Amino acid sequence: MFILHSYITMSGEQRQDGNKLNYNNMAKKVVSKQFSLKLRDFSRGFIMAVLTPMLYIIQEMIPGYNLDPIVQAGLSAGISYLIKNFLEPTKVIEKV
Repeated sequence: MFILHSYITMSGEQRQDGNKLNYNNMAKKVVSKQFSLKLRDFSRGFIMAVLTPMLYIIQEMIPGYNLDPIVQAGLSAGISYLIKNFLEPTKVIEKV
């Protein structure tokens, strides 16, 4: 069994293997305050606003696919949300 050991010294400058740490590439803690919106929030909303009607139209074009319109809209929104989350980059949040 292979185990990789890497420890940060108290000064935080070197690992056990002697290589220096590059703090510019390390994960940073992301904090979003309540009742605040950022540009990223608007872009996510735009993605949802575009994907949901597209999926609704695709469902309408399938012959023999008869669901209540509100169910189709809910299904479209749910699938759009899953697609949005699937395409987002990896998130790493460092706990302090």
